[in-house]
Amino acid sequence: MFRNILSVGGLTLLSRLAGFVRDVVMAAVLGAGPVADAFLVAFRLPNHFRAIFAEGAFNAAFVPTYARLKEQGGIATARA
Repeated sequence: MFRNILSVGGLTLLSRLAGFVRDVVMAAVLGAGPVADAFLVAFRLPNHFRAIFAEGAFNAAFVPTYARLKEQGGIATARA
């Protein structure tokens, strides 16, 4: 178990470092200004939707609600 914790922790640290390097490179290339702001919005907006629908709150809220509706009223009720 300790090995798994180190593995996940190490990969998380590596991911954070890669994100930091990405931000430093973007700041060095784009600088500060409207071009950098537009790029960051265009870059992060799709990632925000991916985080909601693929990883996060949507699945945590949708699956239990769908399962409850399916159990109470059948598949037709759940899909309505």
